[in-house]
Amino acid sequence: MQRLMSPLILALFLGACGSPAPPVEETGPSTPEPTVTEEPETVPADTSGCDPRVAEYTKLLQDYFADLERMEQQQHYDAPLQEAWAVNAIRLRSALNAVGPAGLGESCWMEYEAAQERYHPLIADKVKALAAMKARQITQGEGS
Repeated sequence: MQRLMSPLILALFLGACGSPAPPVEETGPSTPEPTVTEEPETVPADTSGCDPRVAEYTKLLQDYFADLERMEQQQHYDAPLQEAWAVNAIRLRSALNAVGPAGLGESCWMEYEAAQERYHPLIADKVKALAAMKARQITQGEGS
């Protein structure tokens, strides 16, 4: 169980460390939110002139989410792979946070924050679902 919890804690930490979303003003009927199971668009952001780590971070989050999707479809939770993704994302996020908005420039910082806001909740939800799946498999004697 400890092996399962370490990657889960890393992913939850990753999701919790994003910038808080700005308050939303209600101006009328809202459009339905996309479900968490929908894969987000993987259209690369325009990072021309930005620190290349912003594009690297966005791509890393896209690939991380795609691997989690594959794990869920295959009904196989690969804890070492998930942990490696989480560690790499945290490392790169820490480096970008150290540079900050002043070092990246406002538009690059906004791209970085947009990637966090888009992928962190999706990744955290996917990891929670995979952890629950793995726990069910263990209690049913299907996995170790």
